[in-house]
Amino acid sequence: MYASLSAIDAGTPVPVDAVRAAVPTGFVKAIYSVDRTSQGLTVRAIEGTGVKAANAAVPSWLSDLASKGATGTPAMLNRTLLDEVPAIVVHPEGSGGNRWLVAILDMDNIANELIPTMLAGCFEGGIPSALDVLIVRDDRPGQAVYQSRPTLAATDFPESMPPIPLFAIHGRDLDMTTAQHLMPDAAAHRWRVYLQHQSGALEATLGAVRIRNLAIGIGVLVLLAVSVGLLVASMHSMQRAAREQLELVARMSHELRTPLATITCAGENLADEVVSTPAEARHYGELIKSEGRRLTKTIGDILLCCRLQAKPDTALNPQPTNLAGVIESALVESRAVAPEGQRIDTSIEAGLPVVMADRDALTMALKNLVLNAVKYGRGGPVRVAAKASRSATGAEEVSITVADEGPGIPYEERHQIFEPFFRGRLAREMEVEGSGIGLSIVRQVARSHGGRVRVGLGDRQGARFVLQLPALKVGAAVSVEPAA
Repeated sequence: MYASLSAIDAGTPVPVDAVRAAVPTGFVKAIYSVDRTSQGLTVRAIEGTGVKAANAAVPSWLSDLASKGATGTPAMLNRTLLDEVPAIVVHPEGSGGNRWLVAILDMDNIANELIPTMLAGCFEGGIPSALDVLIVRDDRPGQAVYQSRPTLAATDFPESMPPIPLFAIHGRDLDMTTAQHLMPDAAAHRWRVYLQHQSGALEATLGAVRIRNLAIGIGVLVLLAVSVGLLVASMHSMQRAAREQLELVARMSHELRTPLATITCAGENLADEVVSTPAEARHYGELIKSEGRRLTKTIGDILLCCRLQAKPDTALNPQPTNLAGVIESALVESRAVAPEGQRIDTSIEAGLPVVMADRDALTMALKNLVLNAVKYGRGGPVRVAAKASRSATGAEEVSITVADEGPGIPYEERHQIFEPFFRGRLAREMEVEGSGIGLSIVRQVARSHGGRVRVGLGDRQGARFVLQLPALKVGAAVSVEPAA
């Protein structure tokens, strides 16, 4: 545009058509012709229909022209780019320094139409929505010429990324004659362009990618470490389980071997005719019978424990059951084997809630608790109580308590007494007969019925076991199994 305006003939009148043809559409909003004659400076506005009459209203940005007289030249016309207007000043060829053409830039149209159009041409498919573009003026850095986003400011761009210079007129872009008319200020860039992706500058983006890749790498290493740790833990768990199975088999073999050895020895004595009197024969017969019953009970306990651990759903046959009858059945069997004179006192609350239970399994569990209390109670009374209670969550349940006045269970052994074949220190010292599997059955039966068993000190510092079983919900249709 500058070269086209410079090439306009300086003759009079001003060639309006040539001026209009030299100006790109939408780039300027007004053109003024300033002529210096013998009568002074004359300002004319060039319009599409012609040139306004001389002495037209002087624009505010040229208000100092009127005071310069015929010989003075306004200082602002000694520049090519007028930042404060903004405008471009051109000396037409052959004007001899007596004519200036001033093109007023249409900043609204440039910012809203021309700049987006030019930027769109730099990117295939238009300006990417993720790209931030800001154009500011050098003389007014806080004033934006163009913003791709309304709130965009120069502070949104990192200091390490300098803006791109824009909007200057260089003599190298013009022919020699036109370049001679340029003022010294023409080569100074008036605008600066900030350009970056919304995710940040390239260095920041690469840094973020590196950090992300590093985090992914660390995550993979952590995952591998956790996997190795789980694998090692799993191997240790399998080894521990294998050791426990071997220990279980060893304990089972020991418990079975004792009655078998007694029965074998008694049988050999009878076969070898060591027994000479009917009384001795009867003694050996009673011994074989008692040890056979003990062996049968031990095998039954082991089979029930294994079934409850492997498939509790198929090992049990739960039915709506009245616990008062189950407790009485367990006490009848326990009193039959209890030492003569040892009391087993009961306190059963009337109207106990009905529970869903396997009668035989629950009877065996209660009998194991009572027999343990009989064996370890040192001949003292055994107390059995049953009452309705509430769990921590407020659900209705039945609590069955079995307490004795024996030495109790050491605190450090309470977490082990429910393990199969475990026998505590006092049991070994007192040489109490047993296989160590009874309490394991109690815990398995309690868990299979959705309940739990707890152990603690009794009122007289003996052992106290509490078996808690959930009651059937009120309103459920039940058919209670009658007592045996």
